[in-house]
Amino acid sequence: MLARNEVQQNSRGLILTGSNACVILNNIFNENKLDGLVLGQLSGAELMGNSAIANDQGIFIQSSEKVQLKSNNASQNKRNGLKMSFSSQCEITENNFTRNAISGVNLVDCEGNLVYRNVFAENGFQNAFDKSNNLWDAGSQLGGNYWSDHEVLGNPGNLPKKIQTNGIDNYPFQGPGGWK
Repeated sequence: MLARNEVQQNSRGLILTGSNACVILNNIFNENKLDGLVLGQLSGAELMGNSAIANDQGIFIQSSEKVQLKSNNASQNKRNGLKMSFSSQCEITENNFTRNAISGVNLVDCEGNLVYRNVFAENGFQNAFDKSNNLWDAGSQLGGNYWSDHEVLGNPGNLPKKIQTNGIDNYPFQGPGGWK
C-alpha cells in the first residue's frame, strides 16, 4: 500500500512495476516534468483518491490488468490525464479528467475496460480517444460519463456520445456528478 505521499516537482513522479494487488490511496503526484504516476505489468491494483495535476502526463498504465481507478483527479496535464496501453479488464469510474492539453483519457491497444461515471471537461484536442474495444458506459441503470462537448437531457441521457476513433457512450449524463 502506498498512501498519503507527496511526489512533486521531480523529473518523474512514481513508477511501480510488477507489483500485484497493490493499493495506491490519497497520494499527490503533481507538477512532475514527465509522468505523475506510472504503473506497469501489474494485476489487481486499486488507485483511489489520488491527485495527478500539472504533470507532463498525469497517470500512465501499461501492460496491466484488473486495475481499478476510482475518485482520482487527473487534470491540467500537458498531455493526457490518463493514458493506458496494452491493458485490459480495468474499471475507470468517478474520476475527474479536466483541462488536459491533449485528452482526458487515451486508450491505446486496450480491450475490455469499463469507463463510466467520470467527468470529461474542457480537454484540449478531445475529451477521450479509444483506439481499441472498450465500454464507455455501464448500461442504462448506472449510465456513462459527463462530457463537456456533448449536450444531453437527463441523468443518464439517451443521446449517445461517439468517442474519438472508436467507442460509444450510450448513456451520457447531463451534468458532472449527475449520477449522485
